[in-house]
Amino acid sequence: MQIYSINPFNYNKSLSTPAFEGRGKPIGLRYIVEKRSNLLPEIILEQASQIVARGKENMPSLKELHLKRYAPLLDMKSMDEVRQNYPEFVGIADSVSFERNGAFKNRFEEKTKGMNFPLKMLQELWGKLRTKDEVAQELGFKSRSSIEWALNQIGFVYFPHNYRTLVKSSDEAGNREIAQKTEAYNASHIEEMYTRNKHAAQFCKTPEYRAAQSARMKEHDIQNPERIEKIRKFNLRVNEVAPELGEAMSVFAQDESAFSRLVIQKSERGEKLSHIEERVHRAFW
Repeated sequence: MQIYSINPFNYNKSLSTPAFEGRGKPIGLRYIVEKRSNLLPEIILEQASQIVARGKENMPSLKELHLKRYAPLLDMKSMDEVRQNYPEFVGIADSVSFERNGAFKNRFEEKTKGMNFPLKMLQELWGKLRTKDEVAQELGFKSRSSIEWALNQIGFVYFPHNYRTLVKSSDEAGNREIAQKTEAYNASHIEEMYTRNKHAAQFCKTPEYRAAQSARMKEHDIQNPERIEKIRKFNLRVNEVAPELGEAMSVFAQDESAFSRLVIQKSERGEKLSHIEERVHRAFW
């Protein structure tokens, strides 16, 4: 489910149990347009792309963009009004029709009595970003399968499943909620979590993965030269406010082999390291 940034856990040696953090940064609109555009409804993708293309620094979140577009649904009174304002919903039928009478028909009509079902679903699922499970529970159905059948029958327009999660993760409060749920799940599935992360760690050790990761980092630095400058300024600032750190590093480096010091100097000059030199570089840091 990870389409956003979450630190799953840190290992607390004193407790021998995971210390969960869940402090992921909300996903920005630019990243969403560039990496997750396939999850966006057409009109939202169009609006988001225009905003990103203008290059503004303070862009709205995906959640803000979504609510600006669909929150007005909550004040509408009919499907005719909806169709006048939302061309994407023009094809949705006015009501659910049944081919034959039966227990399900009776139960469905009883639970949705006096309700404009298509309008209600648009308001709940699009306007409030609620889940089908939440809506089904509110209406008194045992599961969401009952409303899913009805939604299919009226030609309801729905967004990709992960879009709702993407919207929530673009907002600080929503992202925090997702992180808390992830923490709670991991806390109750410790063995599963360790197994999953063990497999992931083994994959990260393969030469193919490391080579690909190295290439991605180098390409990122080429496309974002400001990153190197930020690191340089950060190091200068650290030396200003905490010179003892630099002194400690100097003492540490003196205890290293001459080869290690040469590798570090080579790295600082931006020269390409051999495979063995890269291993030494990683070990040093």
